Amino acid sequence: MFIKKIALLLGCFFLAQMGWAQIMPPTQQGMSIDPARLYLQRKSKGKAMGQQNEEQLDPLTQRRRSMRAFVPQGNWVYGLGVGHLTMNSSHTDLVFNGMAEADMRLKGFSFSPYMGYAIGNNSILGLRVGYNQLDGTKAFFPQYEEETLKHTFRNIDYTHTFYNVEAYWRGYVPIDNKLRWAFFTDVTLGYQGGSGYVLSDRDDVAYRSNFSLNQIRLGVRPGIAVALTNHVSIDLSVGLANVSYALQHEKNRDGDDIKENGFRINSLIDMANFQCGLTLNY
Repeated sequence: MFIKKIALLLGCFFLAQMGWAQIMPPTQQGMSIDPARLYLQRKSKGKAMGQQNEEQLDPLTQRRRSMRAFVPQGNWVYGLGVGHLTMNSSHTDLVFNGMAEADMRLKGFSFSPYMGYAIGNNSILGLRVGYNQLDGTKAFFPQYEEETLKHTFRNIDYTHTFYNVEAYWRGYVPIDNKLRWAFFTDVTLGYQGGSGYVLSDRDDVAYRSNFSLNQIRLGVRPGIAVALTNHVSIDLSVGLANVSYALQHEKNRDGDDIKENGFRINSLIDMANFQCGLTLNY
């Protein structure tokens, strides 16, 4: 009886060893299984699969990722930016130069086609043209000289139409490993010109002032880009600041010609200059 039990135990042990040998990876004869060797084998296999997946990527994607290039050097860039503004001062807490008590409504539209060439990875040099129109109304506007009320303007209508042509440099900074998101900044230098008018009742007398503007501007325009594909991205940008030398000519109701020229600095966000754009690069 004792001998049968010993034989049964030996048989179970033998079968268990045979099963373990089948499920474990082969090792050198006479050597025990090394957990460290198993870990390295699995890690090597994972790297091989990763390299295989990388090889399945198209050449442009591999190039962009290897160079960290949102737009690779040598690509041509084409795009169009479009902006729209509708604002009512009664719906916002913004104060316009101390005119919080004056009701203001603004409506604007802009578009700017552009093209450029990638002179380096993430570095674009190009040309942009643009059109900008802004219309505004204000219920009234008191004009003070020191603390004395000088004039009261009522039923004010304002409009301007500007055109511009400018050279620009754009630099991208990718912010994720797959190069789907990037910050960018446009530095622009160019000409802007246009005209407009102000129509109102000043001290209960009809008043119209026509003006024209010509200026050379140096500006900064930051934004963020989202790549839909290797060749297509959506951009959102805003005019942040500019320095200009301007020549303004105004002809008022009385027929007087008023000419002003000089440097101007605008360092605030231009709410009328938000744009959403579509950019292609090939």
